[in-house]
Amino acid sequence: MLSVLRRSAKTQVAKVIIGALALAFALWGVNDIFRGAINNVVARVGGTEITLPAYDGELRQEMRRMSLQTQGDITLEQLRTMGMDRIILDRMIARIALDQMATRLGLTVSAEVASAEIRKQAAFFGADGTFNYPQFLQQIQQAGFTEAAYVQRTREDLAREQLTGSTSGGLVPPPGMSRMVYDLINETRTAEYVVLTDADAGNVAAPTDAQLAEYHKAHPDQFSHPEFRSFDHVEISPASVTDKVEVTEDDLQEAYRTQRATFETPEQREIEQITFPDQAAADAAAARLKSGTAFTTVAQERGLSADDIKIGNQTAANMDARLARVAFSTPEGAASVPVQGPFGWVILRVAKVTPATTKTFEEMREPLRATLTRARAVGHMQELSSMFEDERAGGGTLADAAKKLGLQVKTVASVDQMGMTPQGAKAESPASSDFLEHVFIMEDGDESDPFQTMDQNYYVVKLNEVTPAALKPLGEVRDAVTQGYIAQARAEALRKRADELATQAKTSGLAQATSALGRTPVRTMPLKRDANSDVLSPIVLQQIFAVPVGDAVAGPGVQPLTYIVARVADAQHAAPDLTSGEFIGLRRAVGEQMGADMNQTLAAAAREQAGVTIYPEVIQQLFAEPVQ
Repeated sequence: MLSVLRRSAKTQVAKVIIGALALAFALWGVNDIFRGAINNVVARVGGTEITLPAYDGELRQEMRRMSLQTQGDITLEQLRTMGMDRIILDRMIARIALDQMATRLGLTVSAEVASAEIRKQAAFFGADGTFNYPQFLQQIQQAGFTEAAYVQRTREDLAREQLTGSTSGGLVPPPGMSRMVYDLINETRTAEYVVLTDADAGNVAAPTDAQLAEYHKAHPDQFSHPEFRSFDHVEISPASVTDKVEVTEDDLQEAYRTQRATFETPEQREIEQITFPDQAAADAAAARLKSGTAFTTVAQERGLSADDIKIGNQTAANMDARLARVAFSTPEGAASVPVQGPFGWVILRVAKVTPATTKTFEEMREPLRATLTRARAVGHMQELSSMFEDERAGGGTLADAAKKLGLQVKTVASVDQMGMTPQGAKAESPASSDFLEHVFIMEDGDESDPFQTMDQNYYVVKLNEVTPAALKPLGEVRDAVTQGYIAQARAEALRKRADELATQAKTSGLAQATSALGRTPVRTMPLKRDANSDVLSPIVLQQIFAVPVGDAVAGPGVQPLTYIVARVADAQHAAPDLTSGEFIGLRRAVGEQMGADMNQTLAAAAREQAGVTIYPEVIQQLFAEPVQ
């Protein structure tokens, strides 16, 4: 199909049509479609952009959180496999949409209120049970925040909570609703049961040829070979063009000059801090320090240990601007004048100064060469890809274009979509995880345009032959078909017998219905709906709670090739103490769930009101890049 279109595009009529379309796109502003990709915008929420770096930061913050929680290293790809990439983006979009709604409604929170709220957070309390500034700084910096950014985020969170609290706060479910939920959660049932095993299925007759043929035909997924494809392909990768890339000494010097800021490490200072309740106390302490009293002595008098006063190595950018001005103008080893920070009056001491450093050109020469080489190789790959397509547009075949451009044509004789040959071996095809996805959407005899895979390589593919998926001959898989038929027949016989016994047990009782098995029914302890059992499967437990007392049910057991016949002996509903903490807590939880539902509805309305545009191609850039 693509080759037909390519040939058609060479006609004069096609050129006129394409020219008209290009003009129309220019008039309509087609650039807007791609502006997101150019500007690294992941999504737009109203007038607010979510940039790729901001999204990446949220993802990596979640990676750090989950890594700490699981005591292992969570990768970006693992995060994506779990679906957290979509959840985090949705969370960011909802947060921005609600912030915009709060702003329209005039809901704001001052920096002072936010600071007071931060001081209440137990996560930032020291050993004495009060706010500990060094601990606060350490934790927010581990989470990727500066102090100013964290205060601003808290202001936004509090304003948003005003909005969501107005719709969900104080919701109390009706007493009858709470009682129904209580009964559902706390109901217990006792059952008696008998386990049927494979031996209880009885004898199953050997299948006839007709039955085998029918089973074979009815289960093509078990007895078919997959679709196989044969193709030629050309790879345009950094390795294939590196020898064509030149990086001169002037190039390296220019790159160092333009990127010098990234090679600089700002001055760092190891800061200690004593906090005071007011300016008067801070001034008094400053006078004592000036007269020769040790900084640690003043700290001890304030009930602070050596660890309590340390806030670690800081750069000016990481500190509150007021504190940074004082800290970075105080000599090493000296204590500062009192200064009012966002969390009260403090005196700082500069324990150590680590001067700013800059990596020399010689240190960065080879890293810069590697970076420039790769960047130019990528550019050359794009150029080579365009040249390849121009050659074919001029009538050349894939082989002709490859030969002219010095590229190699490789052939894959036969491969399925999982990358396996008909013999069950791994095929020698490109390793990129999405390469075969491109191959398996092509039509027989087609040649692809150059496409880029997740590993950033370009490929051109000519599909030679498609061998459709087909049912293997019965003679080739007769033994497997026989085993499958007998297994299904025994399972069906076992299920049927269990259903018959359950029907009998409804009227005669379980013991009499199953007496021929020679087994005594087992009585369970009181069960809840969410009970775990080594014998009763969740399906059986669900049935036990779905039928009246005295009724019998049947279903698969936990162990393979077992079925359960069970009869509900009794059900108990304990009367709750409506004044107990348990019932009050349940009622509160139901109200909180109602509030969460209201907040989800509000967030959806905010998104709708703001208008949301997502750019998947920009997101793909993030996951296509190797994680550093």
